[in-house]
Amino acid sequence: MSKMKSIGKKLTVMALAGMLLVLLAGVALASQPPSADENEPHGCSACEERQSASQIGDDISTYSNEPPTELVGSAQSPTALRPDARAVGRHTYTRIKLPARATLISPKGTIGTSNPTYLWRCVPGATQYLLKVANLDTQITTIEEYEAEEVVSNQGCSIKPGDILAAGNYRWWIQAKNSKGTGPWSYYNSFKFANVKPGNVTPISPRGLISTRRPTFIWTAISSATQYNLEVSDQNEEVVFVESYMAEDVTSGTRAIARSPTILSGGIYFWRVQASNDAGTGSWSSDKYFEIVCGSRASQAEKQSEPRPEREKGSAARPSRGSA
Repeated sequence: MSKMKSIGKKLTVMALAGMLLVLLAGVALASQPPSADENEPHGCSACEERQSASQIGDDISTYSNEPPTELVGSAQSPTALRPDARAVGRHTYTRIKLPARATLISPKGTIGTSNPTYLWRCVPGATQYLLKVANLDTQITTIEEYEAEEVVSNQGCSIKPGDILAAGNYRWWIQAKNSKGTGPWSYYNSFKFANVKPGNVTPISPRGLISTRRPTFIWTAISSATQYNLEVSDQNEEVVFVESYMAEDVTSGTRAIARSPTILSGGIYFWRVQASNDAGTGSWSSDKYFEIVCGSRASQAEKQSEPRPEREKGSAARPSRGSA
């Protein structure tokens, strides 16, 4: 009988131990975090969104259906995307980079205006530009900021500040900016505003016999010139036309090139050029002869290698105009 009681006690202890183990196991399971499947969105589209968000790396730290400030475009407007843009769900994001160094074009060398136009190559991604101009003689430096839309032109980026420069030597720089930060300053360009009248221009062509009735006029460019006056007269010294050109519109390297504004009749002509700038107007160049021919003489004009000897036109009767 005592033996049966002992066995009964052992069974009771074992049952209690089993119940305690079940209770502890339940507590352990309750304290564990929910499985990934319980909190994960269901469906392939949700998986793709999660994968796309993890692939964008440093572009954004977390994925959201709300577009960030660096949003460039969307799936609905693909033309707005940049090459480095990446798609996340229905939004497209891009990494904004610091602007590159700007390349300066002009002014440089000797200039003839106290209010030059500063021209440089536009920097992709730039939203603002800083223009720095330093007077090397007075050690005075000015810095002005411009929005990108203010300076974009057909030739690149350009701005003409209202400041009037004194005669002297200068250097200038450009720095590009955007939402990411500020790019490096450009390498400087040097220029000198001499405040003196330009020298004489040398006519180059046309000369001698030509076959076109609307010739292109070419003459030596003067770096300090801001404007040129072109005059064409006939053999009777009657002025056919006088045309003015801004130097920046006709200058190409060391030459200035301008097409005749009108179609000329056959015959003999003389032409000359005059340069001017803020300091005044230079003297007229010497006259250059050309003759418009047709028919068999036109073939001769195309074959000739040397023009007819120069004819000095009205040197005594007509003084050089424009000289001060």
